[in-house]
Formats: sequence, C-alpha cells, structure tokens
Amino acid sequence: RGPALGLIERTCAGEVDAVTFTAGPQVRSLMDLAAGAGRRDELLAALTGGRVVVGCIGPVCAGVATELGIIPSVVPANWRLGSLVKAVAEALSG
Repeated sequence: RGPALGLIERTCAGEVDAVTFTAGPQVRSLMDLAAGAGRRDELLAALTGGRVVVGCIGPVCAGVATELGIIPSVVPANWRLGSLVKAVAEALSG
C-alpha cells in the first residue's frame, strides 16, 4: 500500500507526468485505495485534467478506466508492455 499511496500523493501534487495501467483490476485498485485515503476525487481530477498522460495496455483495461471516469491518453494498437512504454514516451515528448 505504501508505494501506491505515494503514487497517489505525488500524482495529486502534480509531480507525476504519466501513469500506466496493465490491467483493469489495477485501475480499480488504485482508485479504491485513493477513495480509502480520501483522495479519489483529487486523483480523478489529476488523471483527467490533461496534464498527466494515462496509458492503458489495451481496450479492456481502457474500458475499466473509462467506467471510472478516466479517459486514457494512450492505448497502443499492439497490446504489449513495450508498445505501451513507447506510446507513453511519444505522448510525453509531443
């Protein structure tokens, strides 16, 4: 929980440029953890405000994110980790 809470804290503080998800349950878990810490709305605002690049590995993961109010910035055509990393790097450099 500690590292994930740290990620939530840093994302809400504007210190994180990108967040990636490799599975739908991962998205739910992070948002549930944020809710338990009283920071769900703040994290959602950070992830949807356009400043943070949100990458999802594929359409199923992206669908869960969308259900939770997060519109992914990046969903690579090839649903592999390397493709996700490349797509996020491109989004950050552009």
